[in-house]
Amino acid sequence: MRRTVIGAAGAVVLALSVLPGVAVGATRVDGDHFQSAGLRLAVRDCVDPGAAPGRAPGFRVVRNKPNSGKASIAWQPSSTGTAVGATAYAGRPTQLSTFTIRLRTTAAQSQGIASVRYDPPNDDGYWIGTSDLITDLNPDEKPDWRTIDGAALTYSWRHYTPAGVEDATSFPTDLQSFAQLRGGDGEGARIGFLFGCDGNPFQVDRLVVRSGGPLKTYEFEAIKTNASLTRGTGRGRTVRVIYGEKVNLVGRVREAIDNDAVAGTYVLAAKGPGEKKFRKVASKKVGSGGVMRTKVQPAKATVYRLSYPRSTKHEASSTKLKVLVRVNVTASLAQRKIRQGERLTMRGRALPARRAAIQLQKYVGGKWRTVSRGRTAANGSYAISATSARIGTSFWRVWVTGGAGNISGASVARKLTTVVPPSSGGGGGGGGGGGGGGGNPTPTDPTPPPPTEPPPPPPPGS
Repeated sequence: MRRTVIGAAGAVVLALSVLPGVAVGATRVDGDHFQSAGLRLAVRDCVDPGAAPGRAPGFRVVRNKPNSGKASIAWQPSSTGTAVGATAYAGRPTQLSTFTIRLRTTAAQSQGIASVRYDPPNDDGYWIGTSDLITDLNPDEKPDWRTIDGAALTYSWRHYTPAGVEDATSFPTDLQSFAQLRGGDGEGARIGFLFGCDGNPFQVDRLVVRSGGPLKTYEFEAIKTNASLTRGTGRGRTVRVIYGEKVNLVGRVREAIDNDAVAGTYVLAAKGPGEKKFRKVASKKVGSGGVMRTKVQPAKATVYRLSYPRSTKHEASSTKLKVLVRVNVTASLAQRKIRQGERLTMRGRALPARRAAIQLQKYVGGKWRTVSRGRTAANGSYAISATSARIGTSFWRVWVTGGAGNISGASVARKLTTVVPPSSGGGGGGGGGGGGGGGNPTPTDPTPPPPTEPPPPPPPGS
């Protein structure tokens, strides 16, 4: 196996290259979702690439002093002798011109390997090339990002059958020359920098590869998440309820890249009319199902916000749901049957209690039409009247205008029957027998209004 020592002098070339975000044209790699970005995770034995490696080092996302963007990725080996890292595809290994990564370690020395898997033309097997990498820090040098350049490395080569059995070796040479000697690019190569051989933790970021085509840059970041907050199984960003009604809220957090559920602490906060800041309503530690359920009972229009604080692997996310609260209006007829020309009266209460404008409405010709207007008392109670001029069945309701954080609401429709008033009496006449008259025809009942959902009962103490 070939060995390359990268000393302190090479560490300063890009040590100060700190970028504010993912570079334009770069491929974002969300955490350890390497395959989605076209990369592969490689875990190898540091001495024999064909041997079974030890346990894979623990993975995490690091936000402290990222090389670029908002984060980098890191591994914490559990022992020595095993290397881990991400590998990229190089479609034309004979034209490899750029192969670098950014490395940061707090140890005085970091040991790893540059690893290549090359699939030559007309060969059912494959070649594995490895080159030892050792980075040293001077005693007075602070840990910082350094560039590891593998474009011109010399590799030791071993050939493996499709079953993974080593059956040949070749003299050390660089990837470009080796691929030319073996007949060309074939099916390309997978190349990467793997560290952890010495058991020390390390961070990596910004893997860059060019092999004949465009430059490919991979920026390692935390895993993006998407939060959602709904009423039950519903959809939409706004829901409407009636005052006194409880609302079942369901919060979910999913990974943006594959929709996997995200465990962690979910925080629900609320902000009502006139409030400048959100106040915490509930906080729950959610398991692997990634679902938080809770009930709320807003009295006024309220915006609810579900937040997911960032974790060791995931980015933070949040979402909002607006709940509009209708006035809860109860209404009843003082009399359900009256005579033509008499006044009907509806009484009830509107909650939450306040002085509000009200309208007595009659359902005519498929529409609700206002007949009279009034106001509620301070406790929300009211009585409103109007004259019923037409004989037959009619439908009435009370409409209460919105305000003070509530939207308008209406009572359920009430059915009124108006009958012919009694005859005023009569007078007889001599000589003739006064006959009785033909009477009024029975009126046809109008089409009732669409059904309305009765408001829930007022909450206790209202």
